[in-house]
Amino acid sequence: MAAFLAELRRRDIRVWTDCDWLRCNAPASVLTLELRDQLKRRKSEILEFCVRPGRWMRTSVFAVGGHNDEVFRYRVLVQHLDEDQPFFGQVSMAMANRLRVS
Repeated sequence: MAAFLAELRRRDIRVWTDCDWLRCNAPASVLTLELRDQLKRRKSEILEFCVRPGRWMRTSVFAVGGHNDEVFRYRVLVQHLDEDQPFFGQVSMAMANRLRVS
């Protein structure tokens, strides 16, 4: 499973869980029908992998944006963290409200 998720990340396909939902974000040309089918077939396996005991036993990293709430600058750092390292980019409520999609 780790190899499959690493391959998705290499292709710039981001996968995360939201309760019992499996979410993903990817460039349109990268998420092929084959990959979509694999994600559907392996959904329960991915969800189980993400919440397995000990998965989040590492110390979480909380990054706060600078003067302009820019947390995307941490992207390079995140790419060098271990796959099981929790990382949270936090923005102010004002920025969150500006980013909210209606």
